[in-house]
Amino acid sequence: MAAAEETEIILDGKLLASLGVTDLTEFGLYLKVDKAKIEGQTKVKIIKVIRTELEKIINTFDSDEQTNEYLKGLIDFLDQNAQPKPSDEEGNTLKPSSELEKLEIELKAIESQQKAIQEKLLQAKQSENIPKSSGSSPTVADSTKMPLLGLNSGLQATILHRDFKIQGTIGEVGQRDKLGYQSLMLQVEIGLGKGYTNKEIVTAVIRAVQPGLQLRSYLESV
Repeated sequence: MAAAEETEIILDGKLLASLGVTDLTEFGLYLKVDKAKIEGQTKVKIIKVIRTELEKIINTFDSDEQTNEYLKGLIDFLDQNAQPKPSDEEGNTLKPSSELEKLEIELKAIESQQKAIQEKLLQAKQSENIPKSSGSSPTVADSTKMPLLGLNSGLQATILHRDFKIQGTIGEVGQRDKLGYQSLMLQVEIGLGKGYTNKEIVTAVIRAVQPGLQLRSYLESV
């Protein structure tokens, strides 16, 4: 993998994992992006606009070395100007990020599902202990059908959210069948569009990097 391409992946990792909407907007303005294109937009939309602008800038360089130096400069800028702050100017604690709020909502939903499953299991066990009787009274099998149906629905809901995976391997320069940058970014955009969190996306990218590469060690430490 070329040095500039590796640095570009590191930069994208920072955009995904480290920056909120406000910082991304400021970074876009630093790149001379039209304010109307990013102001009031979602994080995914802002990142997409920033990537498009970066590609235009990168295409103006004559060598991989120039591109690499420019990208390193952007990373340094982010490290110096986009550090997370514990409080705002008035000393009030900042509100949780939208990503954190989303995780909390998902956690509460999972807890509710687990509680519902436990209740269904308890109902099923109690139904099994009811003795059979004559007439039209429901049998044990009949009495457990509804709870088990609810249980199956709950179990299906818990497994719908599968781990996000990057198809392909990010390898060394000259390696055959290695995952290209554009293909990687397309998969990242698809993952974000499906609602995967930044942490899940970054974890998937790290797993896609060939073991032993310096890039993988760096991303794991970010």
